[in-house]
Amino acid sequence: MQELVKAVSDGDKDKVLAVANRLVGGTYAIIEQTELVRLIDERVAVAIGRATKEVFTRKEAADYLRISLTTLHDLTKRGLLRPNRATGKPLFLREDLNRFLHEGRSLLSER
Repeated sequence: MQELVKAVSDGDKDKVLAVANRLVGGTYAIIEQTELVRLIDERVAVAIGRATKEVFTRKEAADYLRISLTTLHDLTKRGLLRPNRATGKPLFLREDLNRFLHEGRSLLSER
Protein backbone atom coordinates (compact mmCIF):
# COMPACT_ATOMS: atom_id res chain seq x y z
CA MET A 1 0.00 0.00 0.00
CA GLN A 2 2.88 2.38 0.75
CA GLU A 3 4.18 1.86 -2.76
CA LEU A 4 0.76 2.84 -4.10
CA VAL A 5 0.60 5.97 -1.94
CA LYS A 6 4.09 6.98 -3.12
CA ALA A 7 3.20 6.42 -6.79
CA VAL A 8 0.04 8.54 -6.39
CA SER A 9 1.91 11.34 -4.58
CA ASP A 10 4.59 11.30 -7.27
CA GLY A 11 1.89 11.55 -9.93
CA ASP A 12 3.25 8.49 -11.75
CA LYS A 13 -0.01 7.20 -13.29
CA ASP A 14 1.66 4.22 -15.00
CA LYS A 15 3.19 3.03 -11.74
CA VAL A 16 -0.14 3.59 -9.95
CA LEU A 17 -1.88 1.33 -12.46
CA ALA A 18 0.83 -1.33 -12.25
CA VAL A 19 0.82 -1.38 -8.43
CA ALA A 20 -2.99 -1.30 -8.26
CA ASN A 21 -3.25 -4.16 -10.73
CA ARG A 22 -0.82 -6.20 -8.66
CA LEU A 23 -2.64 -5.37 -5.40
CA VAL A 24 -6.12 -6.22 -6.66
CA GLY A 25 -5.10 -9.04 -8.96
CA GLY A 26 -6.69 -7.51 -12.05
CA THR A 27 -10.10 -7.04 -10.41
CA TYR A 28 -10.41 -3.59 -11.93
CA ALA A 29 -9.55 -4.65 -15.47
CA ILE A 30 -13.03 -3.71 -16.68
CA ILE A 31 -12.76 -0.17 -15.28
CA GLU A 32 -11.21 2.44 -17.54
CA GLN A 33 -7.72 3.42 -16.48
CA THR A 34 -8.71 7.04 -15.83
CA GLU A 35 -11.54 5.91 -13.55
CA LEU A 36 -9.17 3.59 -11.67
CA VAL A 37 -6.71 6.44 -11.18
CA ARG A 38 -9.52 8.70 -9.93
CA LEU A 39 -10.70 6.05 -7.47
CA ILE A 40 -7.18 5.45 -6.21
CA ASP A 41 -6.48 9.18 -5.89
CA GLU A 42 -9.69 9.58 -3.90
CA ARG A 43 -8.93 6.66 -1.57
CA VAL A 44 -5.33 7.71 -1.01
CA ALA A 45 -6.38 11.31 -0.31
CA VAL A 46 -8.79 10.06 2.34
CA ALA A 47 -6.22 7.65 3.77
CA ILE A 48 -3.53 10.28 4.21
CA GLY A 49 -5.89 12.99 5.39
CA ARG A 50 -5.66 15.40 2.47
CA ALA A 51 -9.40 15.38 1.86
CA THR A 52 -10.84 18.61 3.21
CA LYS A 53 -14.58 18.06 3.24
CA GLU A 54 -15.73 17.22 6.76
CA VAL A 55 -19.53 17.56 6.51
CA PHE A 56 -21.68 15.79 3.91
CA THR A 57 -25.28 16.12 2.74
CA ARG A 58 -27.33 12.93 2.38
CA LYS A 59 -26.40 12.57 -1.30
CA GLU A 60 -22.71 13.27 -0.63
CA ALA A 61 -22.69 10.80 2.28
CA ALA A 62 -24.28 8.10 0.11
CA ASP A 63 -21.73 8.75 -2.64
CA TYR A 64 -18.87 8.70 -0.12
CA LEU A 65 -20.05 5.34 1.25
CA ARG A 66 -20.89 4.12 -2.28
CA ILE A 67 -24.43 3.20 -1.31
CA SER A 68 -27.85 4.34 -2.49
CA LEU A 69 -29.86 7.04 -0.74
CA THR A 70 -32.36 4.32 0.21
CA THR A 71 -29.63 2.30 1.94
CA LEU A 72 -28.39 5.44 3.71
CA HIS A 73 -31.96 6.07 4.90
CA ASP A 74 -32.25 2.48 6.16
CA LEU A 75 -28.92 2.70 8.01
CA THR A 76 -30.05 5.96 9.61
CA LYS A 77 -33.39 4.47 10.67
CA ARG A 78 -31.58 1.47 12.19
CA GLY A 79 -29.36 3.85 14.16
CA LEU A 80 -26.15 2.71 12.47
CA LEU A 81 -25.54 6.23 11.15
CA ARG A 82 -26.61 9.35 13.00
CA PRO A 83 -26.79 12.62 11.09
CA ASN A 84 -26.38 15.96 12.82
CA ARG A 85 -29.56 18.01 12.42
CA ALA A 86 -28.34 21.26 14.01
CA THR A 87 -28.94 23.15 10.76
CA GLY A 88 -32.36 21.60 10.20
CA LYS A 89 -30.95 19.38 7.44
CA PRO A 90 -29.40 15.98 8.06
CA LEU A 91 -25.63 16.36 7.76
CA PHE A 92 -23.12 13.56 8.19
CA LEU A 93 -19.64 14.02 9.63
CA ARG A 94 -16.68 12.45 7.82
CA GLU A 95 -15.55 10.96 11.14
CA ASP A 96 -18.88 9.13 11.53
CA LEU A 97 -18.84 7.89 7.93
CA ASN A 98 -15.28 6.61 8.28
CA ARG A 99 -16.17 4.91 11.55
CA PHE A 100 -19.06 3.18 9.80
CA LEU A 101 -16.77 2.09 6.95
CA HIS A 102 -14.33 0.55 9.43
CA GLU A 103 -16.85 -0.89 11.88
CA GLY A 104 -19.84 -1.34 9.58
CA ARG A 105 -19.60 -5.07 9.06
CA SER A 106 -19.44 -5.78 12.76
CA LEU A 107 -22.28 -3.33 13.45
CA LEU A 108 -24.46 -4.94 10.78
CA SER A 109 -23.82 -8.46 12.06
CA GLU A 110 -24.70 -7.51 15.65
CA ARG A 111 -28.23 -6.45 14.74
